[in-house]
Amino acid sequence: MTDQDFANSDFTEYVSLELDDPRAEQLDALDDVLYSALDGTPAAVAAAEQAWGDAIADLGPAALRSSQRHFLDYANSLRRTLSAQAFVSPGRIAAVLKIIALLSCLDA
Repeated sequence: MTDQDFANSDFTEYVSLELDDPRAEQLDALDDVLYSALDGTPAAVAAAEQAWGDAIADLGPAALRSSQRHFLDYANSLRRTLSAQAFVSPGRIAAVLKIIALLSCLDA
């Protein structure tokens, strides 16, 4: 699949960013805070809520579709894994569910 095919596919909206682009830096920072939130740190969950809202406002939904899919897939996989474990921190499950709910509201 070429970049042009990828850009025109129904699978995703392609947004190309240079590595030194401030938007790329914002997406990188968003990735970091989302991974921390999925680890279950309450402060990171609050930071992720703020960072996600800021990213929607600054970058727009189209620029976040790929990150949204990636993190929803990861968070749902993590939820399934944690649900299958005998002993899991309720705070960790709550954090994962909060992030799933947050990421599900891209167009809201």
